[in-house]
Amino acid sequence: MELIDTHAHLTAPEFAQDLPSVLQQAWESGVVAIICVGYDVPSSKAAVTLAEQEPRVFATVGVHPNAVAQAPNGWEREVEALARHERVVAIGETGLDFYRAATPHDQQKRALAWHLELAARLSRPVIVHNREADEALEATLVPWAESRGGAWGQGVLHAFSGRPSLMERCTRVGFLVSFF
Repeated sequence: MELIDTHAHLTAPEFAQDLPSVLQQAWESGVVAIICVGYDVPSSKAAVTLAEQEPRVFATVGVHPNAVAQAPNGWEREVEALARHERVVAIGETGLDFYRAATPHDQQKRALAWHLELAARLSRPVIVHNREADEALEATLVPWAESRGGAWGQGVLHAFSGRPSLMERCTRVGFLVSFF
């Protein structure tokens, strides 16, 4: 069996001192590829750089809903430029997080809509975070996926903890689901 880690934050400060060792342990354990997920502009840049250096690492780029309020002006241009890189395989981490108060809900919704539009333009799946925002997320994701034909491969609902009805509705329109 081949294993692919579909959501790793290898650019997080916790890995700065021992990233080569972490990667070596993964390869020795049978992991054949890792998707390094960007969650703000610096981590997205670092994910692309790491993917350029390590052939078994691929990148995603985006701004996490909790990071949108602190994102620099023009973050969208930077993320879009990174998203066009050949080693980028998805857009995100994006989504909605109504549990934390780091970013106002309306700002999160605009950022999610922007990420989805970018994913559609570039024909990329999305990595979606959701925390206590089931209804708003469903109201955005389902029509977006249906507009793309509702085929498999729309993206992943990452670390899913929502209602079963949200999971059922999103899987019907092409999303995969991962759990804690």
